[in-house]
Amino acid sequence: MRVRACIHRHKLHKKHFSIEGCNEAKLVCDQLLAMVDNGEAFETASYNSDYRFIRPILRKKPHVTWDNYFSGDQTMNCCAENGIGTTLTVSRGRLPKGVPSKFWYKSRPEVDDRSRAARFLNPIVAIKTDPTRWGTSVWQHASFQSTSSCNIAHVNALSSCELFAQQKQRRRALFKRTWAIEMNESRQLCLSTCGKIDKIDHMIKNSNLCCR
Repeated sequence: MRVRACIHRHKLHKKHFSIEGCNEAKLVCDQLLAMVDNGEAFETASYNSDYRFIRPILRKKPHVTWDNYFSGDQTMNCCAENGIGTTLTVSRGRLPKGVPSKFWYKSRPEVDDRSRAARFLNPIVAIKTDPTRWGTSVWQHASFQSTSSCNIAHVNALSSCELFAQQKQRRRALFKRTWAIEMNESRQLCLSTCGKIDKIDHMIKNSNLCCR
């Protein structure tokens, strides 16, 4: 409901990563981790103190969402190492490294008369774990939908990812039409998240929050 962490998009940030989007994701995650209540006593700053003490307001580590600009292996490694859940769409130029491109949905599909027809019938699901660096965190990568080459990645967000059909109906009686949309858990989670992000953007706009 309120803005808890934000940074300006400029080149004056401390550089943790070479990719600007991944670097900004790291900076925001660091702000959020400082707000997690880890059971330690909260020290109140004195009136004349030069330091700002962040009050722990989160009961557990948050789940954050990002768009293509923030995608990349560096963002995923940062979230996995810190145990932060994340969901993000993955740019075709920032697919997971170490795997040949032919195993991902990377090519842009051509537009034709059947643009809404299914082209990728089998979703690609990849799982990566690294107990020595990440502990119990799991990196999941899946194709977003069957009609384009969009990919979506998660950290600690999905317990399964398989195809199912979401039924749709329009009109009634003799004019009733029924059809189904092919989906998977990854796409369903992303669609629900996008709706929440739109509402949050609207709240921030209405709050007249101005930054110099």
